[in-house]
Amino acid sequence: MELNSLFPIPVAKFEMPPLDKKQKSWLSEQPVQPNISNRISVNKNLLDEDFMSPVKESIDMFLAHYYSQTFSNSNEIKLRITQSWCNYAGIGEAHHKHHHPNSIISGVYYVQTNDEDKIYFYNDRVENSNFSFTKPEYNIYNSESWWIPTTENSLILFPSDLKHSVKNRQTDHLDRISMSFNTFYTGPIGSEDNATFLNLP
Repeated sequence: MELNSLFPIPVAKFEMPPLDKKQKSWLSEQPVQPNISNRISVNKNLLDEDFMSPVKESIDMFLAHYYSQTFSNSNEIKLRITQSWCNYAGIGEAHHKHHHPNSIISGVYYVQTNDEDKIYFYNDRVENSNFSFTKPEYNIYNSESWWIPTTENSLILFPSDLKHSVKNRQTDHLDRISMSFNTFYTGPIGSEDNATFLNLP
């Protein structure tokens, strides 16, 4: 039998340079507001700060690589980060299942984690099926969800419409801190001949 994985969903993991002491302290001490099952920073533009520019430059580099490998096209289109914020979870807190509207590629950078931390992604095709079967073993075809370990300084990139969540934090007195961000196109897209042209700022 020849089994082909058609149209796979690309989820990438990169290792980022460590934050310096000022950057990590600043992200750890952001004013927060309640989220559905955790806390979220009031500031939704964290990467716009001047001293965070080395972090943004690293993310931009990995974004460009991910985009060129997975969403390759002939337009001179790039991705720009539109918003960036931190999520905080202590013992008993989680991050609800969600996706990121009004974004192309989203990412999560892990500022502070422990060995138990994982991000879960969900397979809509299986999860929304009208049928439920007992499975002798799970694989990428029959699973409703799949998790990826999240270590400190790791960066996860994925299409923004891919649903994801983080389970309840069970141990460790330190908060799990992750910085999320959204992106959108900038530059020329489409074709004037096909009446699909856009020049996005």
